[in-house]
Amino acid sequence: MTLAEVRDVLAAEWALGRAQLRVWTRPTGRLVRDAPSVARGNGRPDAARLETAVRRAAVALDRALRRGPLRPSCLVRALALADLLARRGVPDGLVRIGVRRGDGRVIDAHAWVELDGRVVGDDPRRVRRFTPLGAVVPVARR
Repeated sequence: MTLAEVRDVLAAEWALGRAQLRVWTRPTGRLVRDAPSVARGNGRPDAARLETAVRRAAVALDRALRRGPLRPSCLVRALALADLLARRGVPDGLVRIGVRRGDGRVIDAHAWVELDGRVVGDDPRRVRRFTPLGAVVPVARR
């Protein structure tokens, strides 16, 4: 790994730790808020730079999850990725939460990040199995 990639992974580990701490310490209903209407970013003049930032953040988070000590929930991963994106100048990553019926009466839930309607940092095939309940954004850190 290059020095930049190591820095990216360390930033991802830090984002995961912060997201986990927020999940543990924030009261129910104070972790996320409804997402505002977000304009599609396809016409952004710096789309190539933003795409690079998105790819680097997703790769760094994946590496941190595979090699690091943390094994967080999908919600923590989604919050961390949204934070990484915002810190890289991509503020409109939406955290989506979806549900599906599992075995019998069990309901399974999953959280992921979407940017301009595209799944980021997760397997789109897995995400398609869930019915989205809506989009939220993390509450700003204090």
